[in-house]
Amino acid sequence: MKFKKIILPLFLTIVFFITSNSVQALEKPYYINNNGVEMTKEQYDKLVDRFNENIVASMPQENFDFEINHEVEIKNTETKYFMETTMYDVTGESINSISKEITEEEYLNRKDNTSNISTRGSVALETTMKYLKLDTYKYANSTTATITVRLSWSSIPKTKSYDVIAARWTMNSGASFNNISYYGMQLVNPESTNQESQIYSQGGSNSVQTNNGVGISMNIFDNAQHELNNDLYISGTLTGNGQVSATYQHATKNVTLAQSKSYSFSANGLGGVLYYSNATIRGYYDGMGGVKTTF
Repeated sequence: MKFKKIILPLFLTIVFFITSNSVQALEKPYYINNNGVEMTKEQYDKLVDRFNENIVASMPQENFDFEINHEVEIKNTETKYFMETTMYDVTGESINSISKEITEEEYLNRKDNTSNISTRGSVALETTMKYLKLDTYKYANSTTATITVRLSWSSIPKTKSYDVIAARWTMNSGASFNNISYYGMQLVNPESTNQESQIYSQGGSNSVQTNNGVGISMNIFDNAQHELNNDLYISGTLTGNGQVSATYQHATKNVTLAQSKSYSFSANGLGGVLYYSNATIRGYYDGMGGVKTTF
């Protein structure tokens, strides 16, 4: 009898262990992103709430591990809304483009009710709506800081070439922002079966990185129809404090990748970020205003 009393609990323990592990093996992750990072529903919801679906869909494993294990202590943000009017001649070539900052109320009232193309005499006028958002994050018990930039179009521009999304930072005396990692993503028609996306990895041929800024040239997909989201995620080691400026420059004429990348980071540049020394190339972009905050 003593022998049986010893074996029975041991047998049940083994069965429980095998069954428990078998169930766990059968469980599937709630979400797997484009880099193969597996997430539970709780983890996915947490990161989407912190950032957005685009950034989570492209997040590398290293950034995911950090974000999921750290809580945001300080978040700063600025969002601006813009209406852009572009004039085209009879050949379809853009003649002039004017980007005007508007209020959030104006944007919400007009974004779904604005005709994209209208004609006036021998020229065509295109009106597009978009918003630019900059967020900075500092975390509890960590020297890591994160910058995210989003440009969201509610109506798609006719000219689809190399647009540029970028952030520039200026550090206070004695402060620094180093060990930079970054990536970008473009997502078109997010609510459609015709959805298409592109990830831009660090050090790729579309990116520019210096000690005070990161920029990525994104060639707008030809099949963009209804909505277009462009995102930039930057993470690094922050000592002290500084200021961050961000911009998105839309190419109103066809430009090459090399032309789109021929900039430096300067407060005197387009949107307070991108300086093109070549005036012709500078004129290819819409000159939309930028956003800025601290970190």
